[in-house]
Amino acid sequence: MNERPVNSGLTAGKIATGAITLVALVALLVGMIVVRSLPSGVDAAAADSSVIRQSVGQRVSVNYCPARMTLADNTQYGDSAYQTSEGDIASSSRYAAFGSVYSSVLTGLTGDDKGELEDKDPADDSAVHLLAGNADGGAIVQTTQLLDANNGTGVSSATASWASSGDLRGIAASGCVDAGLDHSFLLPATQTGWTQRLVIANATAKATTVNVQAWGTSSADRLSLAVAGTVSVAANGESTVDLSAAAPGQDALFVTVSSRDTPVSAVVRVVAMNGLNPQGNDYVTASGQADQRIALPGVKGAQGVKALLFGRSDASVTLSWITPTGLATAQETRIDANKVQSVDAGAPPADAIGLAVTADQAVNASLVVTMNGDGGQSDFAVVPGVARAVSSAVAVPDQVDATVNLVNWDREASSVKVSAFDADGKLLGTKQVDLTANGAASLSAEDLGQGVAAIKVDDEGQSVSWNVTLGRKDLADRKVGAIAALGPRALTPLRATIGADPALGVIG
Repeated sequence: MNERPVNSGLTAGKIATGAITLVALVALLVGMIVVRSLPSGVDAAAADSSVIRQSVGQRVSVNYCPARMTLADNTQYGDSAYQTSEGDIASSSRYAAFGSVYSSVLTGLTGDDKGELEDKDPADDSAVHLLAGNADGGAIVQTTQLLDANNGTGVSSATASWASSGDLRGIAASGCVDAGLDHSFLLPATQTGWTQRLVIANATAKATTVNVQAWGTSSADRLSLAVAGTVSVAANGESTVDLSAAAPGQDALFVTVSSRDTPVSAVVRVVAMNGLNPQGNDYVTASGQADQRIALPGVKGAQGVKALLFGRSDASVTLSWITPTGLATAQETRIDANKVQSVDAGAPPADAIGLAVTADQAVNASLVVTMNGDGGQSDFAVVPGVARAVSSAVAVPDQVDATVNLVNWDREASSVKVSAFDADGKLLGTKQVDLTANGAASLSAEDLGQGVAAIKVDDEGQSVSWNVTLGRKDLADRKVGAIAALGPRALTPLRATIGADPALGVIG
């Protein structure tokens, strides 16, 4: 039997392959011995466990714009000479949205359509959506969908009402306000002749219960309200609390509003009379955050200024006029914890544009600015503190004259850019305003162009507080005292950073 010859090349290849396979098997066995076995039957994440942070921003803004000013009691009875009257009351509203806006629509509280904002000059870079209207038909809800949450994007809308006759002589104005679970207000007197109506609005489909608390000037204890401190607010509805009846006889009030379930909006309508002489009317919006240094612009041309102060701790407070060249001390005072104090600062100097509040403890502060007319008539504006922002804006209602007031609350010189837009959203003009350390400046809206419908301030250093005071030439010509103020809205949607510790895996 013949034997087949052995192929030496093939035999060598098989030996080499077998050697490589043996090495691989040995390496795998060593790896199984050396590598720690899994502690459980869970497949571990491919990466080490670490906190993942994600930035999120507000993309929907809902704002409540109150109806025009009215009297608390317009009942007609008795001699016509003594009857209350709203006179020739009229109103105007301006709704504005800035930056990356998908849509901004107006509805009534019950959802009926009131229009949509439009950028009528989309070719420019301003991206300002505007719509004009009035507040005669009731409150308006503005719902805005934003495309991003960057600086320069947001909403600022406002309403104003005025009269040259009747018991509402003067001018009142309010910015449209956000919804929230908590609001606080610094309010003027509840003495005889003053009426204060807290209006709480619920623009959601869920009813809620609101708790109202108040502190006054008579003691450091929370006031026992003469009416129920718990208020039910229906879905898509409003409720009103008469604060002058609930907490009478106070020189000033600090009021908190807390909703249990649903965010609500709130403003206070204040009307004052001295016998038959109107003493002014205004809307009061929520006060700013408590702080040790607060700048309040808008005192230029006023005949009287009162500072309303409230703190949770005893505090020493210095009030100073803010002028174009710096600070001038007005007076010093001390406040007790949980007790409101109304400080009469008197008539401001001719060059004063704002009032500075400096305290050794955090306080809330607002101003009551008064302007006198003929025959004992006067009007007032309540000016709350406003947080400074990189970019902020004020919508200017039609048929009013506007003055921009800027105060630099920094110990170094500062500069801001003021821009004005017309009713079509077209940029009218831009002005750089340079401010000395702790200095101030004011300029008429007409200095920026004709037909100003919105004003925006860019302040990279976030050192400048500002607002817009309103008047009307026809009221001035008739010797009617008239003043109102609109605070800016930050064009910076709310942002937050969310952290998460991932524990990826599949349970076996």
